[in-house]
Amino acid sequence: MKKNLSILFVGLLILAGSVFAAEEVKELEIKIGGRIYQDWGWFSGDDEAITAFGYDSGTEYRTARFYAEAIYWGYVVGKAEVDWTDGKVVFKDVFMQLKDMPFTITVGHFKEPFSLEELTSSRFVTFMERASFNQAFVPSRNAGLQFSANLADQMIYMAVGAFKETGDYPTNLTVNGGNDLWAITARLAVSPVYNEETKTVVHLGVAFSSRDFGSDGKMRYRARPETHIGNRLIDTKDIAAKAATLFGAEAAGVFGSFSVQGEYVSNALDAPDSGDPVFSGYYVEGSFWLTGESRNYKRATAAFDRPKVNNLFLIQEGFGALQLAARYSNLNLNDGNIEGGKMNDFTIGLNWYPVDNARIMLNYIISDTDKFSSFNALQIRFQYDWDSKYSK
Repeated sequence: MKKNLSILFVGLLILAGSVFAAEEVKELEIKIGGRIYQDWGWFSGDDEAITAFGYDSGTEYRTARFYAEAIYWGYVVGKAEVDWTDGKVVFKDVFMQLKDMPFTITVGHFKEPFSLEELTSSRFVTFMERASFNQAFVPSRNAGLQFSANLADQMIYMAVGAFKETGDYPTNLTVNGGNDLWAITARLAVSPVYNEETKTVVHLGVAFSSRDFGSDGKMRYRARPETHIGNRLIDTKDIAAKAATLFGAEAAGVFGSFSVQGEYVSNALDAPDSGDPVFSGYYVEGSFWLTGESRNYKRATAAFDRPKVNNLFLIQEGFGALQLAARYSNLNLNDGNIEGGKMNDFTIGLNWYPVDNARIMLNYIISDTDKFSSFNALQIRFQYDWDSKYSK
């Protein structure tokens, strides 16, 4: 066994060396950065909905985050990112990585490879919050080991990993009321159409996750209307379940200043006492840049990246960039013997980017659930992120 591991390690070094010899790399690159989002919200609806939600107005620092990253010889990466919101410090991306080989190895605390919207940074998603099914059951960051690769001149992206669910605290051994949860999660995405000059992209992807809760496991799925302020309005409560199987399908297109994106996710529980329910959710969204910009797609991660403002506000005597967007989303937590609720959200958004790394977001949400007759939200976010780089 030790001999086989030694051969594998030497083989990796030889493979990495053949890649590095092809281009000059820096001995050390250091990146530091952070982000701040401050949200304000005003809420209205029937009395029961406002009582359950808990607020008729509110404000919060949605994110206050700092990171540091070091890259040695272009391929050995270490990153630590923490967030100070909600009155506590939580882990975000805290991992070690070998990259820029024919494949990338990542170990630590990071996002499982599931969902285009989840894997697109919150800095670059179109709306203030991701669609409701992301809140309910799409996995986010956990402790794990992942292998990923880009093939066919980056047209194909694939990733597979083994994860231990720990949430925001990787020192925890169990979460969700005692679950000893392990998961295998994988994603395959292709971009058969990709033209940087015409700003044209077609993206298609699928994802899968098998999640084992153990013999005494239990799960709970719930969601707010697409705001982070306030309480959840639909909720399954605890469900005795041994396992879950998630399947996701994703598609997106960029055609100059216009873009469209959608996803569907199903979550099938192995929960005989509850009738083995299958929960599901989807969204469809579109956006248009009134000032001529385009969404920026990154083939290396098969996700969206930072947009480029054509005329910076004041600096280039421009207005900045203006993006108009709309989204419809659905989340169904009713199936088997479980009546967690259904929720449909329609959101209109307007984003103004004075410069590339700052934006003011305005969202208006009309939410409809099978528990309440009406709930509406008007939200505004002030967002700024920054980073800097040093190399030698």
